[in-house]
Amino acid sequence: MHMVDAADIELIEGDRDCVRLTVGRQVLHARSRLQQTERSLQTQPVLRISRSCLINVRHVREVSRTPREDFIFVLAGGTTVTSSEGHREAMRECFARLEVGEG
Repeated sequence: MHMVDAADIELIEGDRDCVRLTVGRQVLHARSRLQQTERSLQTQPVLRISRSCLINVRHVREVSRTPREDFIFVLAGGTTVTSSEGHREAMRECFARLEVGEG
């Protein structure tokens, strides 16, 4: 059993009745559904980038785009993940809020 600070979780990937939690270069597994994990991380700025993937935006180090306009995220621990088409608009809205908040 591992105790993990929710703020340290960079990436959460769902796989049936389990989730994979990426903390830096370490990957941990937990028995939980992605929706349950998302609810339990409400205090963290998590963003759903696909049906089975959440990222903690505090750990995003680089964002780029594919030719299809999907987002590519490089996380603090070096993991790279790509968004899906179905979540593109939600991510645009999230980034628009972040840009407004910075100014």
